Amino acid sequence: MHKIHLVKSLLISDFPSGSSINYYEGKFYLIGDDSRNVLVMNSDYAPLGAIHLFDYAEQRIAKREKVDLEGSAIVRVGDTDNLLIVGSGSRKNRKRIILIPLTQAGLEIGSMQHAIYKTKDFLKRIEAAGVAEINLEGVTLVHNNLVLGNRGNRSTQDNHLIVTDTNFWENQGNANLLIKRLIMPVNHTNVVLGVSELCYIRENDTLLISFTSENTDNAYDDGEIGDSYIAWISHASAQLHKNEIIVDELLNLSTIADAFKRQKVEGMCYQMSGADFMLHLVSDNDNGESRLFQILLNF
Repeated sequence: MHKIHLVKSLLISDFPSGSSINYYEGKFYLIGDDSRNVLVMNSDYAPLGAIHLFDYAEQRIAKREKVDLEGSAIVRVGDTDNLLIVGSGSRKNRKRIILIPLTQAGLEIGSMQHAIYKTKDFLKRIEAAGVAEINLEGVTLVHNNLVLGNRGNRSTQDNHLIVTDTNFWENQGNANLLIKRLIMPVNHTNVVLGVSELCYIRENDTLLISFTSENTDNAYDDGEIGDSYIAWISHASAQLHKNEIIVDELLNLSTIADAFKRQKVEGMCYQMSGADFMLHLVSDNDNGESRLFQILLNF
């Protein structure tokens, strides 16, 4: 059993719908599924500025119009590291990814540019491979592969890992595509859980997966929020060669601290902290706010 300890929690009342978080060169990049911007913070979660993505009058983009940005990862494109942000793909306007080149620390955040790519051709291949309902809710890099998490719900309960190329949007018809079904541990509760984020820890070859329970029957509608969980898969590099991958352990975060109760954890990244791993989580409770959690994980 891994040891998990909550270090701190912080409410961000003016940034909506936190859905993913990444750490790069001393800065956190916080994404919201209906936010106009990417929030950039320092290592203490203090705001440094924002990267503008969409022109919209309100702070939150309307549900029918949002790209529904649900996962992010740092990927190398050419000679530049980029922040890759993935739309859920659950509706036509959500079949997109955003690519933001990450500059040296001294460059003004406000001047950072981004590109948007449509992904409908790639998503058609996922459906043709047997995934009944597209709802991409997590992304991470495992060595030279990009791994996407597809979320299940009460009607379509299977969760999948989708393994592809790190630049799949450039060659959508021929990019590598492998579909892996996730299997819960035998002692798992009967509550239906859906993938909400992926995070690969390269130092010990472990894939972390966050799951949430939500009372919804489809990939579009929100529902009553239940609990959030962290799961892990050891020896992840080898496990990704299997057609079905069994989760090693699943931990209900509400059993760690009351602060996690009724929190829908949607994003996760890590830093090294001595011999331990510091995880940074973000939750979205569908009310226009985001909450950050810092937890210490000991393997």
